[in-house]
Amino acid sequence: NIAIPHARSSGIKSLIGAFGVSKKGIDFDALDREPVHLFFMLAAPQNAGGDYLKALALISRFLKRRRVRQALMEAKTVEDIQQIIEKEET
Repeated sequence: NIAIPHARSSGIKSLIGAFGVSKKGIDFDALDREPVHLFFMLAAPQNAGGDYLKALALISRFLKRRRVRQALMEAKTVEDIQQIIEKEET
């Protein structure tokens, strides 16, 4: 399962994201009650409407692919994660 926590705030100066993996899974109070293993966090300035929504849509489409989720779960390094993302962007 995945989680994409996101927020806009006047205290944030530019769009920023973070990614995390939990092999064990974390209780994220999901509707299906299943533990979450993949996390993409997105934070944006209050006025980042278009870019913010595009980034959320891109992350959502990206994580719909089973092979991507599996590859991210198996990644061992930051470089592995970067390669997975770059491969899927092309």
